[in-house]
Amino acid sequence: MHFVVTRHDKPNSLALRLSERPGHLRYLETVIDRIVFGGALLGQDGKQNGSVLVIDVHDMASATAFADADPYVEAGLFAVTSVRYFAMGRGCHRRRFDPARNIRLDGRDRGQASRI
Repeated sequence: MHFVVTRHDKPNSLALRLSERPGHLRYLETVIDRIVFGGALLGQDGKQNGSVLVIDVHDMASATAFADADPYVEAGLFAVTSVRYFAMGRGCHRRRFDPARNIRLDGRDRGQASRI
């Protein structure tokens, strides 16, 4: 079942996001098999101020546990986190990415890595 995890950072928290990023990326590597796709939310200044992840887990409890386990949560980065059921649209396909290298493994390009 698919869920979308949407997060909005607390104001003026870019430095915190950057300092905690290595732990966040290590966490993503442990759950990469459950991530369908994701990306950054950007402010008008072009800097990241949140994120969206679509995940594939069994139920809402698993989706909430997934969201709560991110080290960014313990660091206090987020002002708001939302976990909601998500229906994949027609023509959508499963994408995988390697967060440590910031590349996507996309089925359309036969497993070749492409820069996000």
